[in-house]
Amino acid sequence: GAPRAPPVRAAGRPGGLTARPAAPGASSGRWRPGLSLTGGELEFAIRTLSIPFDIGRGALLFFVGRAFAGRERDGLLSAGFYLLNPAVVLTGPMWGQVDGMGALPMVGALVAAARGRVITAGALAVLAGLVKPQFGVAAFVLAGLVLFWLRSPDGIRRAAMLGLAGLITFVAVLAPL
Repeated sequence: GAPRAPPVRAAGRPGGLTARPAAPGASSGRWRPGLSLTGGELEFAIRTLSIPFDIGRGALLFFVGRAFAGRERDGLLSAGFYLLNPAVVLTGPMWGQVDGMGALPMVGALVAAARGRVITAGALAVLAGLVKPQFGVAAFVLAGLVLFWLRSPDGIRRAAMLGLAGLITFVAVLAPL
C-alpha cells in the first residue's frame, strides 16, 4: 500500500489524536499522486499541476489572437497578458488551485465551435464539465448554438455530430471508473 501520514495530534481531544490527513482525492482512490505523495511533495505536485494547463491556455490565446488580428504580435500580446496576469500566477502555482484543468477544455470548446469544429467542441465541452461542473457552462453555450443549427438540415447533422462526440467522450472517460 501507499505510505500513510502519521496521525495528527490535536489539543483538547481524548488521547490527542485525530484521523490521518487525507490527500486530495485519496479517499476515492482516483488521484494517484494523492496516494503516493505526502507532505511537501504532495503540495509541490498540486501547485505545479496547474502550470501546463495555464501554458496551454496561453498557447490557445496566442493562436486565437493571431488569427483574429492577423498579426503574430497580437497573438503574443494576448498570450502574454494572460500568462503574466498576477491572478493566473497566484491562483495556480502559488495557491495550488487547479481550475486551469477545466478552463482549458472549456475555452477550447468555445474556440472549436467558433471555428466550426463541432466534434472537437463537443468532446472538449464534456471534458470541461467532467473536470468541474462549473466549466460545463461551455456545454450550455453549445446547446444554445444547437438551437440555431436546428433550423437547417446541415445544422441538424452538426448538432448530431456534436451530441455524439460529447456522449462518446463521456462514456470513454467514465467507463474505466
